[in-house]
Amino acid sequence: MLRYLTFFVPLFIMLVAFGPTAEQNQLHFNVSLDGKPVGTYTARKVVVGDMETFIIETETAAGLIGRIAQRSVLKTAFQGDKLVSCGLQSWVNNNLESSSTIIWSNDTYVKQEKTVKTAIGNAPVRFSAARLFFEEPC
Repeated sequence: MLRYLTFFVPLFIMLVAFGPTAEQNQLHFNVSLDGKPVGTYTARKVVVGDMETFIIETETAAGLIGRIAQRSVLKTAFQGDKLVSCGLQSWVNNNLESSSTIIWSNDTYVKQEKTVKTAIGNAPVRFSAARLFFEEPC
């Protein structure tokens, strides 16, 4: 159940984000290696009411002998100034390599990787690396 919430809450926020009350900011970067383009890096901030969602997506493909394509998606959601969910997924050549989520549940953060859940702390997180693209910490 917890796994589905961490997937559907950010998805719901993204779907609602295209409504008239949403604010969206986006930054786009090209990634190069030795002066040659190898991918993209996109940072988005979506605000709906008191929920802020930050999404970082990277896609790169490079290699000396064989081309390796990598993709990662980081989604962090804040309600007010507290992190309420975070998810990180990464793929190599379109195969999911890793996936983990963290959610605020019963006054503690719970991390889930595959079927393993671990309580990792109870101090509210106020900032994330994804948020740095749009705001400076106080």
